Amino acid sequence: MRRDLRHVLQGAALTALAIACTLGPILVSPGLSSRFGGFDPAAGRVSVTLLATLGSLVTVAASIAVGYREQRRHDVRRTYREFATELGAGGATVVVVAAILAVRPAVASGTVSPLLLVLALLSVLVSMPLVVVVAALAGVAVARLPTEWQRSDVPFASPLAVPVGAAVVAAGSLVVESGTMLLVSLSDGFGVPDRFSQFGGAAMETLSIYSSADSLASGLVLVGGGIALGIYATRRYDFDESVRRFVVLVAVGSVVGTTAGPVIPALVTDSTLAGTFGAGSRWLVAWVASLASAYVETALVVTLAAVAGLGIGAFEGESGRGGPTATTGTQDSGATARDEAATPDSDGRSELSSAEETAR
Repeated sequence: MRRDLRHVLQGAALTALAIACTLGPILVSPGLSSRFGGFDPAAGRVSVTLLATLGSLVTVAASIAVGYREQRRHDVRRTYREFATELGAGGATVVVVAAILAVRPAVASGTVSPLLLVLALLSVLVSMPLVVVVAALAGVAVARLPTEWQRSDVPFASPLAVPVGAAVVAAGSLVVESGTMLLVSLSDGFGVPDRFSQFGGAAMETLSIYSSADSLASGLVLVGGGIALGIYATRRYDFDESVRRFVVLVAVGSVVGTTAGPVIPALVTDSTLAGTFGAGSRWLVAWVASLASAYVETALVVTLAAVAGLGIGAFEGESGRGGPTATTGTQDSGATARDEAATPDSDGRSELSSAEETAR
């Protein structure tokens, strides 16, 4: 019971850290703009992006450390499902309580759509507590599985399915997240085209609902695809014996996918970097900050989810091999003992035969 409570508190603390690191820069930026008259809003947006990216790195590192420590001290791989459930329960509790406190006035006045609230809440649950759980499971996998380089005769990039799969997951997540932008590009005016479902009386509410749905679907593709890739690599290629090589392959593929992913929406919407980040000499800085944020929010999460999936596949394989093997070994030892008891000893037969001959 004490261990379960500790896991719940760990999940709550990590999720609270993620919320603080995400909302902190957003809340601080307006204060800086009002305090310093010459504070450039464009520079403020870049600063918010960089600070939020740094906060995400801190949250991920802390989650990995928690999973690594729990595995080293308490061997949670045997109960990794309970460990993940308890972490997720603690994080979900923090998110729900924070959401209730934040939107209670809007709900009481009826100015916010219930569908928008549900989609936004689910999106936050996927982007924060679920990512925390995945990072902690990745830490468990790193602590349990061998991380040294394994000598192999196969080429380094083989099997190609691993980096290609990581690139597809990362790029697919970014394309799904750009769904609302693609719909807006098909409309002649502001909002989504009329042939798509409209919600509420204002176009902004419809856009918010579609955007929240995009974020939810993108997070599920990101985490679910990464975990599925790790489980597939374990069962098909036995990467559980070469974790470091697997991490490098997934990281390379996810970085390629994250870099190439925004190209597809840009080609469809016919947009340019200068149009997206603003013209002038500072667009390159804004683009670099946005790309760094995408690497952390997408490529890193894909890599962690894949490592977590690798650990899940390895843990399931160990439990599957351990049960039947132990039973078979017990049965074999029992059968061997019975055979030894039933089979007379050859030396014993020779000694009895000598004694009988002497008696005669």
